[in-house]
Amino acid sequence: MSKWQLSIFLPHETAEIATQGCSRGSLLPAIVSGMSEPTAYLNGAWVPFSQATLSVADLGIVQAATVTEMIRTFGHQPFRVEQHLARLRGSLSKTGIADPELVSSLPGVIDRIIRENAPLIPLGNDLGIVIVITAGIQPMYAGGSANTATGPTICVHSFPLPFERWAEHYHTGVHLIVPSVRAMPSEVIDPRIKYRSRLHWFLADGEVRSLDPSAMALLADENGRLTETNSGNLILFNGRSLLTPQEDTVLAGISQDVIFELAAAKGIERQQRDLHVEDVLNAAEAFVSSTSYCLLPVTSINNRPVGTGQVGAMFQELISDWSALVKTDIIRQAQQAARERTT
Repeated sequence: MSKWQLSIFLPHETAEIATQGCSRGSLLPAIVSGMSEPTAYLNGAWVPFSQATLSVADLGIVQAATVTEMIRTFGHQPFRVEQHLARLRGSLSKTGIADPELVSSLPGVIDRIIRENAPLIPLGNDLGIVIVITAGIQPMYAGGSANTATGPTICVHSFPLPFERWAEHYHTGVHLIVPSVRAMPSEVIDPRIKYRSRLHWFLADGEVRSLDPSAMALLADENGRLTETNSGNLILFNGRSLLTPQEDTVLAGISQDVIFELAAAKGIERQQRDLHVEDVLNAAEAFVSSTSYCLLPVTSINNRPVGTGQVGAMFQELISDWSALVKTDIIRQAQQAARERTT
């Protein structure tokens, strides 16, 4: 098993954290053999992936005071970097974890990560690039005084996209379940911040897996209004327009924006409104969008079929248009890479 594959054996949302090398770096040398080690960036230094670790006194561990971004490549070219970094600036600005201006130094870091690590993955595969910024060291736990100044911790690393996680869903669709765990109230944390404080997602995913190991959790708020999954936005198609939750209730998805652009070219507009389970059931089609898998069809919610219960024509059109945009057959790539990674 390669170090790149470590993340696929971990629960869905924690997998991405594991690839950060923050808490499991010491496991990697015992697992990895027969391949060069990928490079990571940590606080201005270029280090082997296994050495991209956080101190136990880091506020990213002590208080989960962490913001993050994930970018993927197509043909080893990063997609929508400017939009991802703009969202990261917003997350930093809203949290005060670090000066948003530090983001201006990251494009060069991302380019080097891809340049050094892309040759380590099989031909035809692509990378996910993760940016993690924490509030730095907690002085008390590090043995310092309360007013000891520390800067943020900045880590950038990559991992090969685990296509086997979603390849079959392009044809079978995704099953969504709304668990009893509710979405984080916007009065507590602005949902437009991409952050790593995700215990509620851990609980929600655990509840859903106990009901259906292949399902995704879709959280509702305290009023039953649907929000998002742990990694993507919910989009409905009613035959005339795309429907999404209100933009101030969910993370602004970069992939979701791509779908809006592709749909607009077809004369299909977006409408924002409160959505409930009944809206999903009554939709002609439903989708979830995310950086990693781009777009997946939703064929059931709470064990009830969405539309015909089959993958629909609008999904096929949108994923085909996206493939043309990035000059990559998204479904074919996922299926081929999934076969290679599991044989």
